[in-house]
Amino acid sequence: MNRNDTSRKQASPVELAALLAESVCVPGEGEQEAVGELAAALQVNADVLAEELLYLRAFAVDFAVLMSLGDSPAKDQILSRYYEHWERIDAEAEGTLEILEQRLLDYAAIVGDVERGHGGLARQLGIALAARCDVEAGPAAGELMVFGGRLFAVLYEEVSAMLTEIDILLLED
Repeated sequence: MNRNDTSRKQASPVELAALLAESVCVPGEGEQEAVGELAAALQVNADVLAEELLYLRAFAVDFAVLMSLGDSPAKDQILSRYYEHWERIDAEAEGTLEILEQRLLDYAAIVGDVERGHGGLARQLGIALAARCDVEAGPAAGELMVFGGRLFAVLYEEVSAMLTEIDILLLED
């Protein structure tokens, strides 16, 4: 982090955690309709698909923070505040945090199991998303796999880029 370059944007872990939580939890304009249309086209439950996409986005953010910041105070401060947002969500929708933790573990296991020549991490996460949505093998599973993989890859790249392009102003203990 180059603190002498005043042209770089600055943000605190609190601001970044709020932004990351919003990117996961607040549907973008038209997203609910698009998920509904995708679910109808693939003949899957729209609520299940929306929920699984939420957890896949949460993993993309978590993984991007971990990979971009490594074992650093910035990573610790951002993720601790990020998970405070999830604790508040869990207070309103009990069980959310437990499901999130399980999905993060499930997706993290995939990271460790990705083999060369099998389409990479995004493809494997897309396969897991299709399985979570109970999509049978075939064209629908392939479409959902591609969609999930692209969703993960795009969000991962956006979060990684953001974290490397700003100066993180650490909080004092």
